[in-house]
Amino acid sequence: MAHPRRRPLRTCVSGHSHPTCPGQTAHPSVQIFTSFIHSGLHSTLLSLLGDESEPITPAQTIFLKLIDSHIASSSRPNTTPSPHIFLVDRFNDYTRYASISLRSGQDDARLPKVFEGLVLVCESLCSIGLASQARRDKGKGRADVGAEDVGGDEEVVGAMKQPDGVVRPAVGELNWRSFRLGCTR
Repeated sequence: MAHPRRRPLRTCVSGHSHPTCPGQTAHPSVQIFTSFIHSGLHSTLLSLLGDESEPITPAQTIFLKLIDSHIASSSRPNTTPSPHIFLVDRFNDYTRYASISLRSGQDDARLPKVFEGLVLVCESLCSIGLASQARRDKGKGRADVGAEDVGGDEEVVGAMKQPDGVVRPAVGELNWRSFRLGCTR
């Protein structure tokens, strides 16, 4: 099921599904970026769209939106190795930047864009996790679950569960001591 706030997916002339401008064909720039995603080059392109002086650029934010839309589409293949594994590192980079910025106590005009990137990466990772779980649930009780039911999405979920993945660093950033509901030492 598509996220309710996302733009609807339409099929372009090439047969790929992605968000488009009104009408039946995709904007040429969307088609170009979608071809990068289908070729598994989106990690490289996302890096090339960056700037060393910025944690995230407007071009990267837009491209993350396209990646998120692609991942949320139901026609996406579950290839191994996963072309989306880089999202785990992006999550950690954005989390680390946000944490350092918040701890500094200084105003940081870049922080809202970092949070926007973090939300887009989280949505993509959630879509991957949900797709993996749906395949797992579909395969429960079947004796014929094969290698085609396990792929790159499961690789990403495994990476998210690693000590340096997504779950433990995110929980570590919450600083549980500050949530101690009135308990004293």
